[in-house]
Amino acid sequence: MDKIVIKDAPFWCSTGIGEEEREKKQEIIVDLELHTSVIRAAETDNIDDTIDYTEVYHHIRKEIEKKHYNLIETLAECIAQRIISNFNVSRVSVRVKKPSALSREKVAYTAIEVTREKR
Repeated sequence: MDKIVIKDAPFWCSTGIGEEEREKKQEIIVDLELHTSVIRAAETDNIDDTIDYTEVYHHIRKEIEKKHYNLIETLAECIAQRIISNFNVSRVSVRVKKPSALSREKVAYTAIEVTREKR
C-alpha cells in the first residue's frame, strides 16, 4: 500500500489538564501517514485522483481549533477519525507531539501515536 506523509505540521490549540495549560494555546506538532493507493494519480497526474495535502491540513486545523482537549490522546483520536471519515484512506497513523509538556525537564517532546483502519 502506498503512503502519503505529512510531517511536523505545527498547530496551536488548547490542550492540557492543568489550569496554567488552559490559559493559552500551546504548540502541538502533528505527523500523519495516510495509506492509500496513488496508482491512478500517478497515471493521470491529476490532483483529483489523490489526496490533497492542503485539504487534509485544513481539516486537521478545524478539528484542533474548535475545542479544548485535556489529553493529546483524545486529540489524536479525533484527527484520525476525521481523516478516515473525509478522505479515501485505508489506514491512518497520527502522531501528536507536545513540546511544552516536559519542557522544564529538557525533554524535546511527549507524544501519542494512534493507527486506525477504515472499516
